[in-house]
Amino acid sequence: MTPSSTQNAYQGTHRLAALGVRYWNIRALLLGAVVFIVCSVAPLLIDLGRYSGVAWVIAGLTVLSVVIDVSFVNALRFRNSSYTVSAEHVYIATGRVVRKTITIDTRQILNVVIRQGPLLRSMGLANVCFTNIMESDALGPLLLDEAERVRSVVLGSVEEPAEVRAS
Repeated sequence: MTPSSTQNAYQGTHRLAALGVRYWNIRALLLGAVVFIVCSVAPLLIDLGRYSGVAWVIAGLTVLSVVIDVSFVNALRFRNSSYTVSAEHVYIATGRVVRKTITIDTRQILNVVIRQGPLLRSMGLANVCFTNIMESDALGPLLLDEAERVRSVVLGSVEEPAEVRAS
């Protein structure tokens, strides 16, 4: 196999919502702003002694981290994330340099939860969490309609056998 065909063999059939990049950028900016404010105000309000310089270094590193995230990391994260959901399995692939692939047999999924915080809700996005006996894996952000579709496909494949329903 050629490198490109090997890479494509590990791609899912669907992509995350394009709004996901905007969500990740806003989230990085909000978190960065909180850390920056705390690190900037702490030395002014509390006598940190010789550690006051550490707070300023952390504030500067936070700004640098947010700039890097917003500039290109979140776009790369989006470009290198895909998934496939069928009645038989859920497949999630993320990363390019450090590739993480998750395949979950739908028979092993105990629960599917759609999570929406205030920011996700305001953008019409959601994360879908799959719980099995060992751990929980998340997929998202997805558009809310797509998240509902994923949940119904997975939960629809885990229906009770006919003889259990009859009794």
